[in-house]
Amino acid sequence: GICNSRRGQEEHTNAAAARSRASSAMAQIHVFLDDDADGVMFRPKGLNLTSCDSRLFDEHNFALDLDAACPASAHASPDSLGHGYFPQGEASTTFEAKLRKDEGGLGLKLFVMPAIICISEVAGVGAVARYNDRAAPSAQIRRNDFLVEVNGEVEADRMALALRSKDPDVKLKVYRAPVMCITLTPSGRHLGLRARALASHSVVYIESIMRGMVADYNAQADPALRIHVSDCVTAVNGATTVPRMVEALKERGLKDLEVMIIRPTLLCGSRSTIA
Repeated sequence: GICNSRRGQEEHTNAAAARSRASSAMAQIHVFLDDDADGVMFRPKGLNLTSCDSRLFDEHNFALDLDAACPASAHASPDSLGHGYFPQGEASTTFEAKLRKDEGGLGLKLFVMPAIICISEVAGVGAVARYNDRAAPSAQIRRNDFLVEVNGEVEADRMALALRSKDPDVKLKVYRAPVMCITLTPSGRHLGLRARALASHSVVYIESIMRGMVADYNAQADPALRIHVSDCVTAVNGATTVPRMVEALKERGLKDLEVMIIRPTLLCGSRSTIA
């Protein structure tokens, strides 16, 4: 009788846990989190440099596996899998910025992956805000710029350490990527992307490209307009916040997918390999 009672309690507990997991999955708009066995390589970090007490932190981490099939558009054909272009006037630029920290810190919020550091937010106070006040518009540090060097360091983890150091003098090399505008036409195949993002940051990082719509688009696109591993998505169908971009990428509709992409300079011309 005692064994039966314990077995019943365990079954009830397991059922409640399963219901809780199902409810949580619905709340996550079909996006799984780091604790699941998602097979991805890296976990992004957020770096908050808006005060002297800078910290590296984890937050709500989207790990997207976009491999569910989309319906085929009536207009899709092997010759019409999408198109891309660079808006007129878009060009890359690299510049240096010399800063001096005080109690306001740098005033930056950063998205950190093993090979890139992307600026998610520039605060209204801090060393960067003071620098921007005196810099020419083309040399002001902006959201979605990339850091490519910090006090002589060029590797992402060492740049992050340099940014968190107590040294008040900071020399940055900043890269601004041109925005690529790409339209993908539903072809009946899955999107074929695996990506990463942090909820309160500004980009969705493409971690791998599998067989699907993106690989099909790449096969017929101009090499300069192909989607690469390590590209960063900044907008999807007009959405510019990470949760809304995630929702748009997960949709399974007939309409075209309009994506804005920037490419880190350290990885320009690198991998567009199909996994």
